[in-house]
Amino acid sequence: MLGDELLIGEKIRLTALTRDDIPTLAEWHINLELERLVEAEQISPSSLESWLDWYEAVRQKQDFFLFAIRTLSDNQFLGYCNARSIRWVPRCGKIGIGIGDPAVWGQGYGPDATRVLLRYCFMELGLHRVELRVIGYNTRAIRCYEKVGFKHEGALREAVLRDGQYYDIAQMAILRSEWESRYWPEAR
Repeated sequence: MLGDELLIGEKIRLTALTRDDIPTLAEWHINLELERLVEAEQISPSSLESWLDWYEAVRQKQDFFLFAIRTLSDNQFLGYCNARSIRWVPRCGKIGIGIGDPAVWGQGYGPDATRVLLRYCFMELGLHRVELRVIGYNTRAIRCYEKVGFKHEGALREAVLRDGQYYDIAQMAILRSEWESRYWPEAR
């Protein structure tokens, strides 16, 4: 039994995302570079009030599990992640992750948070399959997902228009058996 270790990685821990975290999250999303990495639709500035409304709405959902990503060393709030759109009968769901502060990008927090989130999805939620979509030009995220074991399943071709150019959205997934063979061999 994992206990507290369920939500702890090598560099980060997942905690509840609180109302007190929302102003920082809203500040991160003023950065249009971040918005363009995570949002496939048209982007526009968002307000603190809209983020507070979003937070209250997702807290009410039964198939949306929301976390803050914090450093182990000093509990710094780095980003957020979620498991959502859970389909309980086939045991499938989606994940999303965002490291908010560009100053900490490329330091291994994303892959560590993704591994911990997958452990939660497979061990606590009992999922069989976890999927995600990522815009094709977000190569840092694609490398992160490949690194932790996600497989490419296809693409939504030319589904995003940015600055007059079309980009694919990559469809990626990992199965529980693939995760177990990589991270949890004693479970087999």
